[in-house]
Amino acid sequence: MNKKNFHLPKSRRILFQVLLVTASFAFACRQENKKNPKNETDSIPVTSPHSIDKTYVYRGVLPTKYHLPAIGSMVLTMAEGKNEGTFVYKLDYGEVVNDSGSVVLPYTDHGTFKSENSDDWGTIYVMKGQRPLQFYYRPTDNKLAELDSDKKQMTGHVLTGINPADSAETREDVLGRYTENMTLGNGLLWSAMNKEIIDLEQADVKLEPLAEKTAKKPAYILFNDDQSLAELFLPDSKKGSILKRKGNEGGYIWSDGRYELFSWKGYVLRYKDGKNIFAGD
Repeated sequence: MNKKNFHLPKSRRILFQVLLVTASFAFACRQENKKNPKNETDSIPVTSPHSIDKTYVYRGVLPTKYHLPAIGSMVLTMAEGKNEGTFVYKLDYGEVVNDSGSVVLPYTDHGTFKSENSDDWGTIYVMKGQRPLQFYYRPTDNKLAELDSDKKQMTGHVLTGINPADSAETREDVLGRYTENMTLGNGLLWSAMNKEIIDLEQADVKLEPLAEKTAKKPAYILFNDDQSLAELFLPDSKKGSILKRKGNEGGYIWSDGRYELFSWKGYVLRYKDGKNIFAGD
């Protein structure tokens, strides 16, 4: 009996070869996995602990031992659900000089802090840096108020919580935000006209009260460079009023609709109805 050679069609031979190569590759991979078993956790994404940290920024204008204002800022970073973290505290004096004529350099402190509960103050942040710091947290208005070392009273340094995105504000923006409607003490007030903190004793004009019923404290006037504007600070005022100049030279009047300032033997301030209340030069 003659045997006939058995031949697969060409298409089936190609398919058979592909299946053979695939099976060989699968077998090799299985053997490799047996030698180096895969860690089951390799497929689980690892989350950095910093991804759950929260940053809180506080800022304010503070009186200092130099009797000059400084911008204070506090950045707190803590992990969610924790009562501790890190802090960075800065005092920026701008280009201010002290009584000896030296430029007051910025102050920076940093370290760790922990939240503690106090019967007298509630939540207190205790900072450990170059020097000990303690701040009482007021949740009602999101403020930090510095406490003295004995936790008996506040030092007067108060910082307000802000959006971290506002951290890039200019110095002038920050001064305007936190000094408007706020007394800095020692005769220092924010000038909305000049965009800076000014000492009232160095104002352009000091006006004394004319009537006995008027407060016995003086009022102050600042002018801009061309005297087209005047800023009025009344006694015990926390904020100045901008008066705009009108009229012709020799008869100028500066007014905000309620008060009028005019030149006569110096300067006189009156109500709009014509009653004089302050005068001086």
